[in-house]
Amino acid sequence: MKKITVLVPSVRETRAADKVLETVKAELEAREGVEVNVVDLKDLQLPFFDNPKSPADASFENRHDSVKVWGDAVKNSDGVVMLTPEHNHSISASQKNAIDWLFAEWTDKPVALVAYNWGTTHAIDHLGFVLKKIGAKQISPVAHLDFMQEINLDGSVLDQARVDEKLSATFDELLK
Repeated sequence: MKKITVLVPSVRETRAADKVLETVKAELEAREGVEVNVVDLKDLQLPFFDNPKSPADASFENRHDSVKVWGDAVKNSDGVVMLTPEHNHSISASQKNAIDWLFAEWTDKPVALVAYNWGTTHAIDHLGFVLKKIGAKQISPVAHLDFMQEINLDGSVLDQARVDEKLSATFDELLK
């Protein structure tokens, strides 16, 4: 059984992530031997990183229960799927904050990206640099879902065949 954690990083009141998550979960759960665990930062409410030590420091001590939940989810998974919106040509602040709270948990962890935006790749590029720095293994290809081509602005599917093709290619690599 492969345990996959899906990160929902957007904390916006209205967000496309909810419908994108439905589609991602359905694709993963349709595969035999896959257990899906969703971590929604809107619900988890991680504090902004406030520790005097970096998680890369051997003396790092976590003081927050929500960070422990998040860290355990990553540590105990066989891979992570990050839903990735694009905010001002980058990833969301909440997504970066969640990544920054952990270090050892990321080492050699396979991470698949499901990006959704207007067709630009700035967030994907930025996230690639971050994942490399923390030692995670970014899965290729990225499932890049374009607004008004593959998905609607609310995240619902517009072109099921293209969405299935993109998610399938990404998850096939993640689950190898």
